[in-house]
Amino acid sequence: MTRARLALVCYSFYPAYQARLLRTVRLFLAGQRESVVVMVRSAQAPSCLAALVACGAQAIEIETDGSGWEFGAYQRGLAALLGLGWAGAVTILNDTAGIHYALRRGEIAALRQFALDPPTQSPDIMGPVQAAPGLFKYRDLDLPAWVRSNAFTLSPAALQVLQQRLFSAEDFEAPLITAQGLELPQTLSPALRQYVRVWLMASGRHGWRQHAGRADPPLPLLRDKAGSILLEMRLAARVLAAGGQLQNSTPRAHPAWQFVCERAFYLRRRFGPWRSARRSDRHAA
Repeated sequence: MTRARLALVCYSFYPAYQARLLRTVRLFLAGQRESVVVMVRSAQAPSCLAALVACGAQAIEIETDGSGWEFGAYQRGLAALLGLGWAGAVTILNDTAGIHYALRRGEIAALRQFALDPPTQSPDIMGPVQAAPGLFKYRDLDLPAWVRSNAFTLSPAALQVLQQRLFSAEDFEAPLITAQGLELPQTLSPALRQYVRVWLMASGRHGWRQHAGRADPPLPLLRDKAGSILLEMRLAARVLAAGGQLQNSTPRAHPAWQFVCERAFYLRRRFGPWRSARRSDRHAA
């Protein structure tokens, strides 16, 4: 592992999304022959080991049952990397990257550059940063923003702050199903609890149900999605509390051009070939 300069942990859950994930991996690794990729895949996703080897990477493939959702998969992939002696930055790619939100070449290039030259001391994360629309706190830690969890890079110092733990069963299992429905934990501030509740329950254009193609998801699915959101918040809150930064990988653009690009992406997503895949599979990260 002393020669490798790039390390990827990827999660392939949806068979319909795997080809796009592999294209993103190829773009990320382009021209870099010293790399290692750990592909964590569901039993329903086909093996893609040969495709990864064709990229020139040292490749490992791990099958998962999907427990713990994407962060459970990330943890399995990270454990495999650490078992090889890896001590550098780690980039995470979910197969929903570029499906639910845009993932453009400039963003992939930014993640790659950060991975090749991460800060040596600051526990930073790079990814698409989303600002909190209220007073958000996770376990009494301020949360002014977070990084969306389908494409991001962790500096070595960030991994140390997190103690190499991307998955926390305590947080993932904290949302509960009660007689009143889905109950979110008190470890979230009231504003954050309300945000998560609205995001999961809203039936309009901007809620998770529309976002993931789930008109009437069962409560166990919503509970697991809520747990996944808590892990996303945990990641940012712990890094920020340790003095780290959330570096935005999204390229800056003129507001008018950004608006046009986003409209085009969401129209394509709404009517594109992946729509049926979002409805048919067991969960959407």
